Parts: sequence; C-alpha cells; structure tokens
Amino acid sequence: MKRLSSNRALSRSLYEENGLQKLYESLGDLFFSKDPIDKRIDRFMNLRGIKVVTMSHFLCFFDPQKYPYVATETFNMLELDENQERAARSQALHEHSISGSENYHSSTIEYLTRWVVFRAVKDYLGLESYPLLNIILWKAFVYEGEPEGQKPRSKRENLLYRPIADALIAQGKGYFWVKVTANLNREGQWSRPDITKVEVDLFDYLPEKYVQVTSYEVKSKDAYDISSVYEAVAHQRFAHQTYLVLEVDDEDDEIDEEVRDEAVRLGVGIMKAYSKGEDKKIELVKVEDPQMKHPSPEELDDFIDAFFGDDEEARKYKHVIGK
Repeated sequence: MKRLSSNRALSRSLYEENGLQKLYESLGDLFFSKDPIDKRIDRFMNLRGIKVVTMSHFLCFFDPQKYPYVATETFNMLELDENQERAARSQALHEHSISGSENYHSSTIEYLTRWVVFRAVKDYLGLESYPLLNIILWKAFVYEGEPEGQKPRSKRENLLYRPIADALIAQGKGYFWVKVTANLNREGQWSRPDITKVEVDLFDYLPEKYVQVTSYEVKSKDAYDISSVYEAVAHQRFAHQTYLVLEVDDEDDEIDEEVRDEAVRLGVGIMKAYSKGEDKKIELVKVEDPQMKHPSPEELDDFIDAFFGDDEEARKYKHVIGK
C-alpha cells in the first residue's frame, strides 16, 4: 500500500491501538459486507487512527479502478471553488441516499464528496485507475510554483527536444507539422507534450482527409521511471498516439522492464533516442507501438488550435484540410 503514496498513518499503531483482530474484522466489513458502501465506510471510521486518507488508501488498494486514493495535497491541486465543492457534496449525498449527514462521521461525508470529484477527473482524463490519477496530481503538486507553471526539466532533457523533433521531421512524409510543445500555451500541468506531430493523410480512393495527432514525452537517460509512462498516458485525452521517447547510449541498450510493461499495458509507444555518427544526429528506434486512441472532437480541436496558434502554419494546415 505504501507504493501508492507516502502515508505516515500506515504503521503498526493501527493494529496496536485497535487490536489485530478488530482491524482484521473491520477490513473484512469494509471490503466484503453487503451493506451500502457509505455505511461500511462510516463504521470503519470508528477505528482509532483512521481518517479519510488512510481509509481511502485501504479501499484504493482493494479496488483501484473503483475507489480513489484521497490526499489533501492532490485534491487541492484541482482548485475547486466553494460552489463546485458544494455541488459535489450534494451529488454525493444524493448518490448514497443520505438525507441526514449529521448521522455520519464528517470524514465519511468528506470522502464521498471527494470520490465524486476524483471520479469526474479520472473519467475526463480517460484513465483506467485511480493510482494513475494520483500520480498525475501528485506530480502537479510537486511541480507547483515553477516559473509559468511549467514542470522542471533537466538541462539535458531540454537539449534533446530540438534534435528529436528534427529526427521526426526527417522521417515524415506528406502533409505534417512537428513542433516542440513543452511550453505550449495550454492550461494544465499534463496538457503539454514535449513534442507533437500533426499530420493529414490523404488516400486515393477515400473522400475524407484524416488528421492524426501524435505526442512525444521525452526523458533523458537515467532520468525516467514508471511515472514517465503516466505523464504520457495523460496526453491520450487529445492525441491519437502517444510515445515515451527515452534517451539511450546506443541502440542495444535495454529499456527498464517495468516501464516497458506498463507502457504496453496502457497503450503508450516507446522509442529509443541516441546520437550516431560524427555529426551526432539523433536516431530514433521504435521499441513498442502505441495503441490508437480516439480523442473527442472537442479535445482534438482545442489542442490543434493551441498547437498552431495564429501563425502562417495554421493557414497552411486549414488549406490542406479544406477550410
């Protein structure tokens, strides 16, 4: 459970203060009782040392696709106003048919309210489970306060953007545009891929023009881990294909197995990037293919608008698609 988050309340005091048998029985009631979940949560809150964070930790570990892990830091990153929190609380009470909240622990009502909020964000981002959402929000919390809201990047990573973008341009065919978008003018800590490619495909026997957005999350060597995959996953909301591009010393270098397996599971492609030859140009080697996603037209249009802005390339793009 500690792998999900650093939770100091997860300690031996839980079973020392409550007794191992009582904790065991309470967990069984929380997980497997046929009573409504709000009643089970409220009973679990009777244990000593149990608050919203720790209770949610148990539930999320039990079923990470159904129950969110709730932490104050990550919840605050959503910056809800009073009206939004009030609306979430009303929805939570309605969903669980609670007419008198005074009969519940305040921590129970707090969890049910935040469950409504986290569920909406998870669905909006198209994430498979709550731990993915927790990692994204936690990274946003850690990076808060950086200039212009941008996440800190190593100097090495910044130096990779342009050479990798040039390598993608060299590989491209037909109508396409490749840009470094790490500082794109878009709100949201996870809404700016390091590099993006927008291409338009035309076919001889089909009347339609097909637009495809591909995002690239770049990591320098020895500076990536499994959380890098989750950064790339967040781009699937507005990109058809998403890659994690990892710098290596040479083509034969192995990719961390845990990172590779998680990328495959979540539909993120992997590329190796390494310099070759006297000119030290970047070579790109595809390791895993990404899954094709189908972002909503609204998300796609909004991202492409930010990608092009009002420059000359926007007019060229619109001409190609017949606008």
